[in-house]
Amino acid sequence: MGDMEYVMRGEKLVILDDPARHEQLRRANKKKNGRPFQYADSLFAAICVIKTMTGISYRLCEGIAGKALKVAPDHTTIYRRMNSMNVDINGGVAKVVSKNNTLVFAIDSSGLKPSNRGEWIRLKWKVHRGFIKLHILVDVKTQRILSFKLTNEKEGDGAQLPELLDDAIKHNEHLAGCDKSLLADGAYDSGRNFDHCKRNNVVPLIKVRVNSEAKNRGGSYTRAQCVLEQLGGSKRPNSVSDISTEMRYKNQKDWRKRAGYVERWIIETIFSAFKRIFGESVAARKWENIVQEIKIKIAVYNMLRGIAEEVAGM
Repeated sequence: MGDMEYVMRGEKLVILDDPARHEQLRRANKKKNGRPFQYADSLFAAICVIKTMTGISYRLCEGIAGKALKVAPDHTTIYRRMNSMNVDINGGVAKVVSKNNTLVFAIDSSGLKPSNRGEWIRLKWKVHRGFIKLHILVDVKTQRILSFKLTNEKEGDGAQLPELLDDAIKHNEHLAGCDKSLLADGAYDSGRNFDHCKRNNVVPLIKVRVNSEAKNRGGSYTRAQCVLEQLGGSKRPNSVSDISTEMRYKNQKDWRKRAGYVERWIIETIFSAFKRIFGESVAARKWENIVQEIKIKIAVYNMLRGIAEEVAGM
């Protein structure tokens, strides 16, 4: 995130001073109108980590920075710079995918509360405030989040797959030569998603509905082949119609074992870890600030995953 550097010293995470901060300021102020920046982005990247992991206020961030620095930014400056900072959630993704050069994606969504303010009033009077849906696509092996999208509660899950997959591949060019597959539940079962995976050379391991029919006309040939593979039947398009519901469940259960579909549950573990670290609600009110807040949290989460890998490799 930014140009911040960190190092593990025993059990402590030590954020290092960035010697390139003067060059950062020079580039940032080159075409800036008005008062020039006094602080480099690396300083606010460090403050981002502290604020995101502890959940403290901007005023407390100002106090901590004031203790560490002779001249520190005030809380308003911290707020503005954090919400305008360029954050790359994929900056720390490992370049080595796996020993056999394969990659397994998983995709899912979970709800976040817009705020904890007035929670007791909503519970007492049963006021429906709605929630924010966080859609993520992760690397099953490293358990890092490769792409994300925020929507309101009315948006469906399946429609988000193409954008999430494109974003993950676009920002991780080293994945181009890998054998890729995508694990997803029945919410993503649509011909459009199957075809999009096929165009991007990704094997769609998407669970189809058990009452599906393998019909090609007006639909997806890729999905029809997957229906035959999961539910059974010969290569004849309408052969699934002859299979009983009981056999369909059995055939799909066998397919889940063969395809390694059980690994999809890792994304549930990632959601659980994400919410235990950062909470189930967001503090920002404006939509653009909410997106920035979640982006910073994901960047910090990926950074923590990288530190865990370093510690495990020691």
